[in-house]
Amino acid sequence: MTRPGYKMTKIGEIPEEWEVVEMGDNKVSELVMGQSPPSSSYNTSGNGIPFLQGNADFGEVCPSPRIYCTKPLKVAEKGDILLSVRAPVGELNISAFKCVIGRGLAVIRCKDNKTHYKYLYFYLKYSVNRLRSMSTGSTFKAVGKDILSHFEICLPDYEKQQKIAEILSTADETIQKVNEEITLTEKLKKGLMQTLLTKGIGHTKFKTSEIGEIPEEWSIKSISECGIPVSNIDPSIFSHSYFKYIDVSGISSEKLVIVDTKEIQGIAAPSRARKEVKEEDIIFATVRPYLKRVAIVPKNLDGQVCSTAFCVVRANRNEIMPRFLYYYMTFDKFVIKISGFQTGSAYPAVSDSQVMSERVPIPKLYEQQKIAEILSTVDQKLELLRNKRTHLEKLKMGLMGDLLTGRVRVKVETSKGEN
Repeated sequence: MTRPGYKMTKIGEIPEEWEVVEMGDNKVSELVMGQSPPSSSYNTSGNGIPFLQGNADFGEVCPSPRIYCTKPLKVAEKGDILLSVRAPVGELNISAFKCVIGRGLAVIRCKDNKTHYKYLYFYLKYSVNRLRSMSTGSTFKAVGKDILSHFEICLPDYEKQQKIAEILSTADETIQKVNEEITLTEKLKKGLMQTLLTKGIGHTKFKTSEIGEIPEEWSIKSISECGIPVSNIDPSIFSHSYFKYIDVSGISSEKLVIVDTKEIQGIAAPSRARKEVKEEDIIFATVRPYLKRVAIVPKNLDGQVCSTAFCVVRANRNEIMPRFLYYYMTFDKFVIKISGFQTGSAYPAVSDSQVMSERVPIPKLYEQQKIAEILSTVDQKLELLRNKRTHLEKLKMGLMGDLLTGRVRVKVETSKGEN
């Protein structure tokens, strides 16, 4: 049943005074499909105007081009909406400057006083799944001009579009400020790791070692020398028991923590589920190690099972603190060194023995603890900021759902008062 003041349309319930129009209506917008210029006109020296082949140069809102073109064929103007029409369909940016567009992009140029470009940008973001459902192709999904032309959008009057765009832009700006704080904190952590894991705390005397300059009183050992052997198990022999299985896909390479597990019955255990883990074990993905899928096992996963695609490292606490070793194994210098050993083209990987034989610095235990505490404090701040970002993004999605469908109506100031 339609609510009073609303009407039912093919794209859902909207306020009675709103219109449903096709995006290709020349009163609403102009569509320009991209066309790749001659490759001989490409350059990276800044000659000509920026060239965007597809969404590879898209940023959060506006693109950052790497290539320029001296013989443009199809051009986007400042304020045009840039839409990726293939691989993948639906990625969006707003052009902040005149640029050339290749065949992976389309331009949507809004008509003044009819369609506000930021309103349509947000509306397309909200409706991207509907657009993608209309794409065609078996190997690579794509949308053409005909699909875009007939894609239906709902439009309130221009002033309300502008107000909705302002509200959602404010939400975006708030999220962007959190993103900037996350970036700064990540840079702080990276700098702290470089200092703490190579120079330590308060040292004045250093020595040259096989892993670079380190404090004079630090020693060096292989991971196997400061670890405890870990044996494999076969969970399928406990056919009726259930266990939590940690696969490589369950590691966040951004947060460096386990974010997902699968509950599996022993009888259904995959052949790769063979490594039992204990609290504070470090698991290091040996497949594509450069992707940095490293985590430390939390208390709630003690006694569970991980994939053989991980090297499991169990620290000997008389030699090295688990969390210090974890931070060293997430250190860029360590990951780059291990990645240099990988072999194979389809699944480039390193062996457990290559990880275990890698040499690491060994400060005194109290200094290891202090270094780990400092880095853990930064990680806690990052977790708070990322949680805040997730919360704001959910709020924004809720706002988009309310405002772009008219479930919540905005009020617009006029010279005579409010509408």
